[in-house]
Amino acid sequence: MIGYIIKTAGRDVWDDAFNLVIYNLLWVGATAPSILFANAGFKMRLVVFLILAGLVFWLSALATFGLFFSVKDISDGKVVRPNTFFAYIRQTWRIATIWGVINLIAIVLFVWNFQFYATLPVAWGQYAQILFSSLMFFWVALQLVMLPMYPRLYEPSFKLALRNATGIMGQHIGPILVMVIIITVIVVASSRVPMIPLLLGVSFIAVLSNRTVDAIVKDELGKEELEEEKKKKRE
Repeated sequence: MIGYIIKTAGRDVWDDAFNLVIYNLLWVGATAPSILFANAGFKMRLVVFLILAGLVFWLSALATFGLFFSVKDISDGKVVRPNTFFAYIRQTWRIATIWGVINLIAIVLFVWNFQFYATLPVAWGQYAQILFSSLMFFWVALQLVMLPMYPRLYEPSFKLALRNATGIMGQHIGPILVMVIIITVIVVASSRVPMIPLLLGVSFIAVLSNRTVDAIVKDELGKEELEEEKKKKRE
């Protein structure tokens, strides 16, 4: 399965490199304000900070859903164009907003707890920091499985995507672990080579996570078909 995932992900990038670069640039453009804001925003008043944080993170959420839904079309062999990205933003803005709000709250809670335990003059504060860092890492990995699930749901919702994603992570830890390792390498490399996230890094992460979920879903569907065939033979 892992070989299939890497092969199909590479083929998707090769076949639609131009559109993926465009989507990547659009995503970076929508997300850059939230990164800059996170560095300087804490100097503002709390109310102003919360309003602006919600706005810039909302743009990031919209761009993220536009990217993942477009990547799903690429894996399905559909014809995509640069405006496909914006078409999906218009279609998914409600579920993207819910996803964005929940993730913004999660990030604030993780960061606040991490900083809080960093200020405690006790030895176990370091262990609490490690705990919240691990929880944050798990949450990010969970989102990388949830996001490709959304386009595959008949009625997309955060609750349903979360339930499916946790089930996938629990039953297929191998492919998920490989995906997380590859993405971690890309993120580390991006910190040293800024052109990677600017041109194709984020799009490749979306393609890889999409193909990982795609392979797992097909595997599960294949198992269900085999079970149905066995039942019919018994009958």
